[in-house]
Amino acid sequence: MALFNHARDYFPVSINIERAKELDPEKSYMIGYHPHGIIGIGCLVNFMSEANNISSIYPDHNIRVATLNMHFAFPIWSEYFKALGFISANKSSIKNHLTRKCSKGKKYSVVIVVGGASEALDAHPGTLDLTLKKRKGFFKLALQTGTSLVPCLSFGENDVFNQINNGHGTFLRKAQKWLTKIFTFSLPLVYGHGKLMCMPAKTPITTIMGRPVIVKEPIEHPTANEILELQERYMAELKAVFDEHKEKLGKNLKTPLRFVH
Repeated sequence: MALFNHARDYFPVSINIERAKELDPEKSYMIGYHPHGIIGIGCLVNFMSEANNISSIYPDHNIRVATLNMHFAFPIWSEYFKALGFISANKSSIKNHLTRKCSKGKKYSVVIVVGGASEALDAHPGTLDLTLKKRKGFFKLALQTGTSLVPCLSFGENDVFNQINNGHGTFLRKAQKWLTKIFTFSLPLVYGHGKLMCMPAKTPITTIMGRPVIVKEPIEHPTANEILELQERYMAELKAVFDEHKEKLGKNLKTPLRFVH
């Protein structure tokens, strides 16, 4: 779509696959996207659209982006999201895609914005605060399906919009968390740039794909220790991606990569 091509050129948005050049064509992958940011522009441009030719980069994989269930609750809206290539983020939908091939014989791989609504509330310029410690379900599903994980870290994603101060413990953050529980999506109060303070900052967004974190065999009932071990390997690869690219791509960062929740 022209909109995503325009977004690619505006910021610009790019993707680096050096650490994930060779994905097994016979296997599915769960691709974890970090951080959520306000909108997840890097995720939409790089994985949901063909603006950066993702299907040519990984021709053996049919990559789908998981999004909130609410987008599939209304008939016309639901069909629009399906046409764009989104799938529901509920467990059964993701599991279904990971365990079957699409009509063209390719394996499905699913992009999940792991930090979700909570992480969006921490999307402040100059930060890379990830909601990952509590996301045990992401790792449990990977173990249950025997699906290897590919962590992705996007530099610049949090720099697109400014967000009104909503530090932990403030009335605003408490209200936002309460609303998130009701609506399942968060409501960050943001402002942009330009005369109307609504334009996103024209800042580069670079998505770095990490090395696959291998899951060898399905485990029907993974233990807490097995989940933790996979989580720690995944976080270590995210940290390795950050350390490798922070000097070049993290010049605007005020804080290092942090796993805050």
